[in-house]
Amino acid sequence: MLRFGETLPPASRGGTGFRDNGRRIRDLLAIGRFRAYVLTGVLSTIGFFAYIATSSFVFQRQYGFSEQLYTLVFATNATMMVVTTLVFRRVVGRVSEDTLLTVGLLVGTVGSTVVLVAALTGAGPVPVWCGLAVVTGAWGFVLPAAMTRTQHVGAAHPGTAAALQGGLTFGLGGLGTPLAGVLGASSRSSPPGEAGTPDGRYPVGCKLHPQ
Repeated sequence: MLRFGETLPPASRGGTGFRDNGRRIRDLLAIGRFRAYVLTGVLSTIGFFAYIATSSFVFQRQYGFSEQLYTLVFATNATMMVVTTLVFRRVVGRVSEDTLLTVGLLVGTVGSTVVLVAALTGAGPVPVWCGLAVVTGAWGFVLPAAMTRTQHVGAAHPGTAAALQGGLTFGLGGLGTPLAGVLGASSRSSPPGEAGTPDGRYPVGCKLHPQ
């Protein structure tokens, strides 16, 4: 086990007990902008995990994509996120994080609207694919911008700010997977005789009961 010593001088240390940590957490959560940035990161991460957990089922089961074609979908969307993250890195010195965050949120809203409209109108897989590509591209701006702004606003207690940001973002963000499963269970219902695949098989979890 590696142990790292305290790097702050004694006068700058804030204590390590539950009471001291609780005080720092209260101080940070009292800052409105800190809460806003953390909430942005949490909600974006929930969407990210929900996308990871459910997109294969949507494209392969609902739209009939093969594994190879879905791989292309996933790779395309992942590439969008990588590209926008690299763009964020290049422009963040010239453009403020708040501006990039706003752009990412607006673009992500447009992409999410495309996905929603396409799903509700039965427009097919291509609009959904394109909308998701826009959303994943937007995450390349939203996630790093929310992280950096959270750390900047919480600079008075940087360690506690990082712990809150990471714990809440990925702790609550991880709820996106089971939440998407619960919500998706009700949306996958089909009329009698239409739940199976063309060759007569049924998705995992479906069970037929004789009358």
